[in-house]
Amino acid sequence: MARYKTGVSEDLERIVAKALRKDVKLRYQHIDDFLADLRNLSSSAKSGGRSNDRKMVAVLPFENLGAADDEYFADGITEEITSRLAVVSGLGVISRTSAMRYKGTQKSIAEIGQELHVDYILEGTVRWARGKDGASRVRITPQLIHVSDDTHLWAERYDREIDDIFEVQSDIAEKVIEQLNITLLQTEKEAIQARPTDNVKAYDFYLKGKEHYNSPNYTKKDFETAASFFEKAVKIQPDFALAHVFLGRCHSALFFQGHDRSEKRMTLARQAIDKALKINSELPEAHLAIGEIYYHHKWDLDRALEQVDRAAETIPHQANELRMAILRRKGLVADALQLILKAQESNPGDPRTTLEVGITYGLMQNYEMARKWMEQSISQNPESLNAHAQLMILEFGRGDIQGAIDQLGMIPKRLNTFELVEIFYVHLYSKNYSAALAFLEAYPGEVESSAFEYMPIDTYRGVIYFLLNETDKSKLYLNKAKIHFESEMTGRSEDFRVHIGLSLTLALLGEYGKAIEHGQTALKLFPVYKDTIVGPVIEYQFTQVMTLAGRNDDALDIIERVVGRRLYHTLPFFTLDPLLEPLANHPRMIELKKQYSYQYPKED
Repeated sequence: MARYKTGVSEDLERIVAKALRKDVKLRYQHIDDFLADLRNLSSSAKSGGRSNDRKMVAVLPFENLGAADDEYFADGITEEITSRLAVVSGLGVISRTSAMRYKGTQKSIAEIGQELHVDYILEGTVRWARGKDGASRVRITPQLIHVSDDTHLWAERYDREIDDIFEVQSDIAEKVIEQLNITLLQTEKEAIQARPTDNVKAYDFYLKGKEHYNSPNYTKKDFETAASFFEKAVKIQPDFALAHVFLGRCHSALFFQGHDRSEKRMTLARQAIDKALKINSELPEAHLAIGEIYYHHKWDLDRALEQVDRAAETIPHQANELRMAILRRKGLVADALQLILKAQESNPGDPRTTLEVGITYGLMQNYEMARKWMEQSISQNPESLNAHAQLMILEFGRGDIQGAIDQLGMIPKRLNTFELVEIFYVHLYSKNYSAALAFLEAYPGEVESSAFEYMPIDTYRGVIYFLLNETDKSKLYLNKAKIHFESEMTGRSEDFRVHIGLSLTLALLGEYGKAIEHGQTALKLFPVYKDTIVGPVIEYQFTQVMTLAGRNDDALDIIERVVGRRLYHTLPFFTLDPLLEPLANHPRMIELKKQYSYQYPKED
């Protein structure tokens, strides 16, 4: 519904989505149930409040009063208390990412409460005191504050031996819940009281690892440093299941972020997580990590969702982020929107979550809402190249190439924009071929590799010289790319990205038979039903191949199929592409432009 009308609430989207489920068992079983939800929604709207009655709390970063090197310890204690509170179904907890923005802040409790939309704030101090005689004590002084009147509801001082740190964390969480008059389920109580390990030294390495794992920059160094600390933790305490999980997630992240896409890396990830499951077969974080592997590496969305569902019973906040991504790729965008909006409520200050809301609206072709959320994400983090890239892609989707050019000019000059291959497409679609070549010369690396695409920069160069009718130069670069692809094919014959990239390269060289063969192989390896976001990317490139081969009707068949799904790829994605210009005056394309005229900017 949000695709066609702004201001549609997430709860109304959920109600309508349930009423329209394909599986009749998942729909409303009686009209009274349908009416009850609608009436509850109406009452909530009239009251002007949140659609749920959960009390909202933020755990601000506990201040480190010890040595400067112990900052990670105070941050770790904060995260652990946040995680324990987050398992309580009747409590809304602001995520660590949003709360960390207020580290060292001079803002008042009232200001923070208003910005985070919370009723309560938990803050405190931490001091880890190490004695010369080897004794080690930790002092934690938490206090719970009611935002509306700045009332201190509860405060306490814990002065314990470091071995008691887990008991202190659990006690703080339970005291907060008690003050908020929330009744715990037995499973929630058990989760709050759980001890990740009995070895404080191993736990210390674990917290150091989490500090680097949680870095917002996703660099190779961050994940490798984190992995080294997790390895030290499990060396000291081999049955430390959570440390094994995060060691595995570090390896998985190194693969997914493109730092190391070798099979060896994913083998290491799976081995670490399997060790965690041998220690505790029900550990929700382990099942979530397996879900990530199925999602990032195996592309098996159904099995990924099975693992996420197992984790969601205990750690819904963490699991729902991956669930959202899976639902989006399965084409269930309205369902994904409900999850990401709910996640954003608990994570209002996180630019990544805010951006994901914008991307999801973009998939629904609700460009007004998509732009609003993407611009908000950039205001939260102007350094995010991904957010700027998504706004440019949004302009492609609505057929406004000038809008994409304008967006390119708004990226801060201090950022290395040559990391964004989307800029190449801005120049390509605007037919600024000299700028496209200049961009390729400055591109860091010889291959663009992502979850969507594997393309030698020489193929991009070949495309530009092909469009400039400089045949010799085009063939020079395309043949270099062809050799690269053929060498890669030896060990990556099952990689759809290699097949479709080679397909386009061969088509530009005029080797149409082999090009179509590789394109069809890519489509078989990764059919659209497997992933409704990645699948159309393959179809898009195969459209280029079929057009280059002169099979215009076949190309238009693909375009009609892709655009008809009304998801990521709109008609402008195809009509802006100069490689597809032979289709421009085809009667079927003219009819398509009439049918999808709403996707194009209106003439002044």
